[in-house]
Amino acid sequence: AGFMGAGARPSALTPDALGGQITAALRGETPAGPRGPVQLFSVTDRSGLPLVFAADGRARPPAWTGLVLLDDAPGVHAREEEHKRRWRAWLYWSNLLQFLDTGGGDAVQLTTGRLDGFPVETLAVTGGSGVLQSVHLTLTGGTPAPARTAPSVPAAAGAPTTGDTAPVRDAAWDRVVEYLDPDEPGLLALAEALAARGVPVPRDGYELDAHTGWQAELAWPDARVGVVRTPSPPEGEDFDPEAADRDRDFAAAGWEVRTAEHWTADDLAERIGRHPSDDTITDTKDTKDSGGNDQP
Repeated sequence: AGFMGAGARPSALTPDALGGQITAALRGETPAGPRGPVQLFSVTDRSGLPLVFAADGRARPPAWTGLVLLDDAPGVHAREEEHKRRWRAWLYWSNLLQFLDTGGGDAVQLTTGRLDGFPVETLAVTGGSGVLQSVHLTLTGGTPAPARTAPSVPAAAGAPTTGDTAPVRDAAWDRVVEYLDPDEPGLLALAEALAARGVPVPRDGYELDAHTGWQAELAWPDARVGVVRTPSPPEGEDFDPEAADRDRDFAAAGWEVRTAEHWTADDLAERIGRHPSDDTITDTKDTKDSGGNDQP
């Protein structure tokens, strides 16, 4: 309902004309073709992210299809803040649109690098079996879809590129990233880099105990490591006593906590993969004296 107010451009088209016009709309062109029962909308959200929606009037109520496109062209990371906003919007819309799959439509997340290879003929609104069904046939050995439509999540600015096998990013990171303070130095970039490395999802806003109320922005209790906020000294002073008390109490409880700017993604990922007990190596060999008795 809010698409019209966001500057959406509707076009009423026949299903036969939709395939090419959906691609054209994603490229920023104005859809055109024979008039029909499918309303095609193209809109750009406040982050500058392009979206295309199709409402199939042949169904009652209409079946909706949504496509969202993220620019991943070379050099896009040079515009770090702009790209970061669109990347987060891309995740937001992808999470929201996924429910269209259960209503007779489709939800598709794309990047510009995959747009040319996207098989629009698999969309239900164009006469295909639907994106999920096409992927299901591919995985179960049925008639393969022309291409897999759901791309992996592209790295945000500052995230590493990987070798032959990319780590699996847990989708639960999306909620964590969404609620992080963007003004906390280095926090968002660190979280995105950890997510891209396949690091387990942390506890966010973790309290050390109910008595002190000390919090870690991101915490992995099993590994006893966390990310805390940057100290904020009182005006005119250089020392933050509360941050010092917080760090001391975490250390006393066996934790290692640092601010985001004092962790690297590699160091933190390695630390999370090694529990504190792993640092204690027990020598299982019995120490004997010359008489065969155990030494104390």
